[in-house]
Amino acid sequence: MEQGESKQPKVAIAIIAPGDMILVEFSISAMGLIQQARDMNINIICGRSSVLANAKNIAVKDSLQWDADYILFLFGDITFPNDTLHRLLAHKKDIIGVTYPKPIAPYNLLGITSDQQIPEEVEKGLLKMHYMPGGCLLVKTDVFKKLDPNLPHFYYDVFQDDVMSDEFVFCDRVRELGYDIWCDGNLSAEMGRIGQRVYHMPDIEERRLLMEQELLKTEKEKLLPPSA
Repeated sequence: MEQGESKQPKVAIAIIAPGDMILVEFSISAMGLIQQARDMNINIICGRSSVLANAKNIAVKDSLQWDADYILFLFGDITFPNDTLHRLLAHKKDIIGVTYPKPIAPYNLLGITSDQQIPEEVEKGLLKMHYMPGGCLLVKTDVFKKLDPNLPHFYYDVFQDDVMSDEFVFCDRVRELGYDIWCDGNLSAEMGRIGQRVYHMPDIEERRLLMEQELLKTEKEKLLPPSA
């Protein structure tokens, strides 16, 4: 169906793969999302590079050449509901995504919330973000068209002798342009992160699990209020 007939935005689904590896669990989620989005005007694009920032830049270039209205970035190590694209589009935001945990203990959620929340949006499950991870992020292509054309869309930077991720750099740049960055908290609760585990002999494995439990306990205590 043509765009004019469907009145649906053109969405490039950009699968970001480090090298040539795509995990089975991710593939199952992606197939479900694509099947659910068969009523939409979508194009599957794969950014392939051992450097994730380069992979994203390749995906953005191909998406713009296809004249996409939105790009949905999907990392190959997450799982998500079949209706993820529909739910993110329904919010009608320029930049919106989800958060998910690190794949290693203590499994902290990624991203940093803004100090300036909007009560009406919070009631809908939407959080305004200072920084967002890029593993499941929907971005309107107009955002990329307004970035400095002399710089890559995604790149790493150095801040106080520490490497700043391309996602943090991107968030800083778009906020300077006046864009808000959003997180769908309800959808985030349904996300999965695919990790890796090395198995050892039983006694070593038992000690490792105890260490993870101690780390989790420490992190939870940090989050509790003083009166708890």
